[in-house]
Amino acid sequence: IRRMDSTNLEEVTRTICKYKPEYIYDFAGWSKPSESKDDPKGAELITVRSLENLFIAISKAQIYDNTYKPKQIVIATSVAAFGPGRIDQNGRPLSLNENSGWRPNSEYGMLKATATDMAIEFGQKYGVNVIAAIQANAGGSSEYFGISQRKGFIVPDNIERVINITKGKAEEFNERGEPVLKTGPADQFINMTSVDQMVEAYIRLGKIETREKVIVGASNSVQVKQIIKWIIDASGMKIDHQYPEADIANQYYDTTRLKNTIGFVPAPINEADIAKAVSWHRQKIQTEIIDKIV
Repeated sequence: IRRMDSTNLEEVTRTICKYKPEYIYDFAGWSKPSESKDDPKGAELITVRSLENLFIAISKAQIYDNTYKPKQIVIATSVAAFGPGRIDQNGRPLSLNENSGWRPNSEYGMLKATATDMAIEFGQKYGVNVIAAIQANAGGSSEYFGISQRKGFIVPDNIERVINITKGKAEEFNERGEPVLKTGPADQFINMTSVDQMVEAYIRLGKIETREKVIVGASNSVQVKQIIKWIIDASGMKIDHQYPEADIANQYYDTTRLKNTIGFVPAPINEADIAKAVSWHRQKIQTEIIDKIV
């Protein structure tokens, strides 16, 4: 394993030319989509320019060695490029697929749309197998859409907030004296799977040799408030989840192409996945506390 700064073109080029990797996974991206608005140049550098650096480096490596061609490149992008869920003229939710046009409603979404298009164009131009994996919310990598996007990641951010509440750091209490967890709108259904299931999908994508964009996510959606309930239940504490009502369309994505490509579709996230995530975050926080003491 080699550590590399993907925003440094010289370093990326040197690494690619030296090792000539056959299989490349690019997961570079802004770790908190909501902050893309506060630092647009930084977000563009990490989400788009670092990917551009990879493609430039590969093209340079091919100049030095015309026999070099990666067998498969997998680029992780995001369904944020599609924007919020959509409905048809009769008010029924639409299931989006790879041919649905981009309608990003955030800086993060616009950057992911650009990255996806760049990946496909590079593959076509240089005859390289590039999969643009349009990721649909992997149990810790899912941001709220629409007006509530700035509330943060649904799973990890709310797990940390709940853990803080269990440690006596509640910011607000209801009339019954119970601690309150306030989030963005939570009635909508979103397409979310567990990290483990998503990793399995990526492993399989890396084993094939093809050039296309494909939505990578669960076949069914889960309601946001159900996910929050699982987090609270796993904490073992009674917490009042409060959220505003909002007219936000549900998210539904067609995973037919994924199934046809790798013969596998991730399962929707469930209560056991959330309990595992809560346990992991608790251990992480405890380790950080010990490290500070030491």
